[in-house]
Amino acid sequence: MKIEINEKGSDQYYNEIVNILSQGRRLIKRPGCRLGNQIRSFRVLLIIAVVLLLVRVAMMIAWRTDISDTVIVIPVFVIVFCISWIYHLNNLRKTLIADSQPTIITLDETGIEHNRNDARVVRIPWDKIIAVRIFDNCICFIPTEITGIFIMIDIKYSDQIAGWLKDYQPDIDVIIYK
Repeated sequence: MKIEINEKGSDQYYNEIVNILSQGRRLIKRPGCRLGNQIRSFRVLLIIAVVLLLVRVAMMIAWRTDISDTVIVIPVFVIVFCISWIYHLNNLRKTLIADSQPTIITLDETGIEHNRNDARVVRIPWDKIIAVRIFDNCICFIPTEITGIFIMIDIKYSDQIAGWLKDYQPDIDVIIYK
């Protein structure tokens, strides 16, 4: 079965891809686990660290006392870490959105192939895929190892892919988690 994808996905599709890629190791260990929103989690942690830092500085000024350096350094470290991780995830998202090449997904008896204009071809055999998971906005082919490649496809192709897998690859687990 061949699927030609010429259009871009939605913003939610790209957000979900970034979220899946950032939690890939967890998904490989437990393909059916619930994934949290990484960008939102780091933004909340960033706000908490900034508030904590401001409270510590205000206490130091109001009470005219010295507070140990670790009380200041730990929130600053958390702030820098959160900013850098959010920046990395946003750059990944922008890179995915900017890639406008058409894609051809081929499912056959030997595996799945992801082809971008014959320039970048990735082929994964079925024995290297632990499961196929259907999320809210995309379908994800989960590799068996962290060194593997995640292949993600827009959710609108879910019926075609699930039907093909049921007919030709019944041993592959299809996990529907919305």
